[in-house]
Amino acid sequence: MDGECLHVVQGKRIEVVDGRELRRAAAAAERVVVDLGAGDGRWVYRRARAHPAWVGVALDANAAGMRETARRGAANPWFIRAMVAALPAAWRD
Repeated sequence: MDGECLHVVQGKRIEVVDGRELRRAAAAAERVVVDLGAGDGRWVYRRARAHPAWVGVALDANAAGMRETARRGAANPWFIRAMVAALPAAWRD
């Protein structure tokens, strides 16, 4: 994640974010939950909303599937467009 760009889904927009931002959020969280191949991202959204001290990461190659859930707005879930096979090197540590 360090120095690598993440494509974060925010409704219809996709924002390019430095991976260090997610690393900082994860380091400060009580727990991090990750859903690989998240589809619409609702599972991560529900966990993150139920546990405000957690960070949830929904990762899927199809940003369109996560748009509606990402649009709901919450501080602790992250919706990331990426292929599981092409995860950033830091995620494979």
